[in-house]
Amino acid sequence: MTLKGHVDNGVIILDEPVNLPNGTRVTIQSKVGKVKDPSGIAGSWVDDRSAEEIIKDIYGSRRSKR
Repeated sequence: MTLKGHVDNGVIILDEPVNLPNGTRVTIQSKVGKVKDPSGIAGSWVDDRSAEEIIKDIYGSRRSKR
């Protein structure tokens, strides 16, 4: 049996009612599409600092100001 539906807030919603007894175990197989070229959805930036300097800056900005 193949059923179609979608996910809404982490809950699977079927497109049509199904006549299965309560407690019936099911297996869900996702058909997630693949991103062909991620360059269109991701960016980059230029920074002269090293990774260590950037991480130090991030941790420094997260310290409590109490």
